[in-house]
Amino acid sequence: MQEFNHLDVVLSGTNLIDASAGTGKTYAISCLYLRLLIESGLTPEQILVVTYTEAATKELRGRIRCRIREMLNVLDGAVSKDPFLCGLHTRILSQKDQARERLDLALKSFDTASIYTIHAFCLRALQDNSFESGSTYETELVTDPTPLLQEVVDDFWRGRFFVKDAPLYKQALKVLGRTPDSLLGFVKKFISFPLENLLPTFRPEQIVQLEQEIATTYRALQDCWEKSAAQVQQMIYDDKGLRRTKGVYRADNLPGLFDDMDSYLGQGRALALFSDFDKFCSSTIANNMKKNTASLQHLFFDLCQSLKETIDQRLNALRWELIVFCKHQLLQRKRTLNIRFFDDLLADLNDALHSPSAQTLIDILAGRYRAALIDEFQDTDPIQFSIFDRLFHKSTAPLFLIGDPKQAIYSFRGADIFAYLQAASGVGDDKRFTLTGNWRSTPELLQALNLLFNRQANPFVFERISYHEVSSGNPEGRHGVTFDGKLLAPLQLCYPHETQAIKSADALELIPGSVAGEIGRLLEGPAKLAEKDVVPEDIAVIVRTHMQAEQVYQALQARGIPCVIRSNKSLFSTGDVADIAVVLTALADPANGMKLRAALATPLLGSSAEDIADYLVDESVWETVLERFQHYGQLWHRDGFMVMAQALLDGEDVRNRLLAYPDGERRMTNILHALEVLHQQVHRRRLGPEGLLAWLTDKMSRKDQDEEHQIRLETDEKAVKIVTVHVSKGLEYPIVFCPFMWSGISETEPVVSFHEEFRLLQDYGSDQFAINSIKARRESLAEQMRLLYVALTRAQSLCYLYCGDIRATKNNAKQPQTSPVSFLLHADATTRECDMDTVAALKSEVATLSTTDVVQQLKEIERNSQSVIASRLYPPRENSVVSLQDENSGIPLNARTFRGKISTTWHVGSFTSLAAQHHPGLPQRIEYEERENDDFSLPADLEQSPPDDIFLFPKGAKTGVFWHDIFERLDFSAATPAHVDELVTCGLEAYDFEPWWRPCLNTMVNAVVNAALPAEDGPFTLAELTPGSWIAEMEFFLPLRLLYSDRLANCLRDHRSARAQFDLAQMAQKLGFAPIEGMLRGFIDLIFTYNGRYYLLDWKSNHLGNSRRDYDNAALQNAMVEHLYPLQYLLYTVALDRYLTQRVADYSYETHFGGVYYLFLRGVDAGSMDNHGIFSDRPSAELISDLRALLVDMEGVTAHA
Repeated sequence: MQEFNHLDVVLSGTNLIDASAGTGKTYAISCLYLRLLIESGLTPEQILVVTYTEAATKELRGRIRCRIREMLNVLDGAVSKDPFLCGLHTRILSQKDQARERLDLALKSFDTASIYTIHAFCLRALQDNSFESGSTYETELVTDPTPLLQEVVDDFWRGRFFVKDAPLYKQALKVLGRTPDSLLGFVKKFISFPLENLLPTFRPEQIVQLEQEIATTYRALQDCWEKSAAQVQQMIYDDKGLRRTKGVYRADNLPGLFDDMDSYLGQGRALALFSDFDKFCSSTIANNMKKNTASLQHLFFDLCQSLKETIDQRLNALRWELIVFCKHQLLQRKRTLNIRFFDDLLADLNDALHSPSAQTLIDILAGRYRAALIDEFQDTDPIQFSIFDRLFHKSTAPLFLIGDPKQAIYSFRGADIFAYLQAASGVGDDKRFTLTGNWRSTPELLQALNLLFNRQANPFVFERISYHEVSSGNPEGRHGVTFDGKLLAPLQLCYPHETQAIKSADALELIPGSVAGEIGRLLEGPAKLAEKDVVPEDIAVIVRTHMQAEQVYQALQARGIPCVIRSNKSLFSTGDVADIAVVLTALADPANGMKLRAALATPLLGSSAEDIADYLVDESVWETVLERFQHYGQLWHRDGFMVMAQALLDGEDVRNRLLAYPDGERRMTNILHALEVLHQQVHRRRLGPEGLLAWLTDKMSRKDQDEEHQIRLETDEKAVKIVTVHVSKGLEYPIVFCPFMWSGISETEPVVSFHEEFRLLQDYGSDQFAINSIKARRESLAEQMRLLYVALTRAQSLCYLYCGDIRATKNNAKQPQTSPVSFLLHADATTRECDMDTVAALKSEVATLSTTDVVQQLKEIERNSQSVIASRLYPPRENSVVSLQDENSGIPLNARTFRGKISTTWHVGSFTSLAAQHHPGLPQRIEYEERENDDFSLPADLEQSPPDDIFLFPKGAKTGVFWHDIFERLDFSAATPAHVDELVTCGLEAYDFEPWWRPCLNTMVNAVVNAALPAEDGPFTLAELTPGSWIAEMEFFLPLRLLYSDRLANCLRDHRSARAQFDLAQMAQKLGFAPIEGMLRGFIDLIFTYNGRYYLLDWKSNHLGNSRRDYDNAALQNAMVEHLYPLQYLLYTVALDRYLTQRVADYSYETHFGGVYYLFLRGVDAGSMDNHGIFSDRPSAELISDLRALLVDMEGVTAHA
């Protein structure tokens, strides 16, 4: 590949320019544009420039216009240091007047310049040539295809599942989802995709054949079960080689399994498989055999396997039918409505250019556009490439394809790097160029990047994407960062530990604080950039996800470091827009008290629960509020939306209220942006209140991703920028942190995209799915490498890359060993040259490395870097607030002297803090009961066969948090096995537990939901609760009088619990806490109402033993006393009593309060008559009354949730 020379490249034919990051791609385009104007005599209208986004077209227009002016100035005698302008001036001296005339004309007519996005170009070509392209006149361009596609999907749903005979309904719900929305999410992946590139495909006769095979196999299965059921059952009962430890083939589970098979074969519906049907399939049985034992063999197992596979294929055929139906229906409806979507612009122009009558259109467009400069060509797709290839095929007209395959990161938007590679393969070596001068980064940082990416072959996985070394185009123009007078190595490789691995969950928690700590050190310490102090605006943190951005933002905020998030996140996904929707709903119906109270409670309007309660008590105040909002509603109807919005912002003091929040500028920016968008829609669509609310609700439900609806940067002040990799492309910063690039490749995707040569295919379940998934993972790793390259090359002077030995649990779908960082830093030549399962090879290689090996490899890179790369431990987390001097004020900032008095007794306390004297190691924030070591290893005899016993589940605080999370999310009124299984499965992955615990956790949750809870009105179960009858994890604050432990003991001395014989006074004396007043804070796990009574429930994950008898009444009493739980639930009962007093009319403790339950989850047995694992009590009304008088400050703020 030749080095590109802006002055000498021949302006003809197809040319490919490889423009690495920071090498002046836009500069090259403007140079070519000038030469086409001057040397080729073209006009701006004849030079087609195509780029990726609207923002990029604006930038190119500005840069090219400026370039024309600069050249005119040179022609008029101005001195320029630009070597290109000087060289071009020398070349055209003899035609100077002609050049000036051409440039002057170009500048005057520049508004007609053909600088477009690809969609704008296609639209112009179709509209201007309606007859030649076969395009319908006045076709409306619709930006969002989702509403029409939703209609089509709804029709398919109704036509297939809302009919009398819908045999696939049950299985389709399991596989495709329970609502049309799930179908919509699936079909969106394929709607713009050619049918011939999908796998698998089905002909109608194949579908009929599948249904016949299902019916035939089902009848054979019925016959076999009728003849051999007893034999099959006995085989499963007796076989010694079948694993019994996972809950799959345990003896006590088998009767239910056999009953399910009886029911299934007796009902006559072959497609209605029960959930555990696969346990009878030969493959499942084989996978659950012990080592060195032969699998069970029987015709029945083979028939089950065959039936399951055939039904799976029929479900794939249903997916195919959905895709075909939607594509055909969408096409018909677009024609009927005379509309087209953005993707249709490309497809329609491409079809027109390849039609039998295409030559006329080709001649017109080729005559209009005498040259073309295609920017960001690495983000092209097969259709875009096909369009330009058709227009300029075998033409001598200059076509320049400019891009960097190393920066192709937009596959999720349809970009296809293989289209670029296909185009590149058709360009001769004499027409392929590369830009080698980098104008962004320091020479030392470029040296570090050259070393990293050229250490081994295939740095971007595919051999066709190579790394060309770059050198500094301006060695004197960039400066490194010094700290305490010493130059820092421009590339810092940061690892968490020298000798032991760190879990990925721990790394995610640790890294934001580490990044904030290092940024604080640079800002506070003697860090210099070109002899100036490093300031916040010099720094950017590049992240992968919006969640990571929020975590870094919070860490920087905690240290007092100004920061902003620059994101492509949708405005409609923010909580601020949700608040606006609530307020507008109230304004549209101001007489509705419930809607108005909901609006008042939003941060936008800022009323507290006490404020709203006061409104309801004082009718005159409430009338004033109603009148105020009716006035806003009248303004909306009379004077328009924006007049009303301005009046609301001013009248309710919204600006000052929101700006008082730590993220107030972010909130206010979102609010103003949303009001602007809503105002535009009111005028564009002529919407009234109801229509505007409907439009807003639809946008919120789909989190619309239009470019104009991305959240805006909240401030231009000097601040650290937090950006995602995709947003950072095209930007540059002096100092860059890349803290999260170690996330691995997803290994479990239901739909995979891959290439055969240059042809893009998608597989949603073919018989080659496993092989195609391997190809897709390799391509995914390649794109992750390109993302890493983009992130690293944003830096001008200093870059931090977080790496090291980070591990995830085996069931985690994204293993750090398969990350781009692992590939870049640790993959050897064998792994890099693997042309099939590269991801598996990488995973295997890195998994064998010890932490010491990983660190040694990083240090080896450092040793070979000539001091441009440093390896180091993660920068430490710091908690102190960073002090930043206003450099423009020139006035020293001094803190005022505090002369007030701070009470040493007033603070916010909790039961945990009160009990800390009794349990010195008890944490102050986490109230979960277990504090044992989280480490867990199975007994030796269970290592090969993972346990299914809940008593063996790991102990520790993480277990407590995990189990609480399950019950917080659980819908007790609809706790179906599927719902429970979904919560358990997601929780196991989220909390890094092994997936083998799934069956026993499902059993535990179902036991808890169906366990009989003792009550005065008769026992009941949580499964009997009705929707809306419970509140999970309710936080409360209770105003607390000055309290002494001995006074609490005296209050409890004369009281005993009704059902449990506790010495409450003795327990109170054990507390021994210092005097306290202020607020008592707590979280009540569950509050629910049943038969008119209110109950308080607490989940306990304590491990009391390995059998049910260890959770009998006596054992629970001992555990309650040991952990002082009776004192805890007495405090919580007082808080709940106050809460109910304020919210239940004619409330009486005796009438309305049902009692307290502490459920020790490991021991709960729904079938037991002895209430194992269930502790219950109902404190006397006198005790609660006395405690309330002792504890509650009646003049303070009342208890509230």
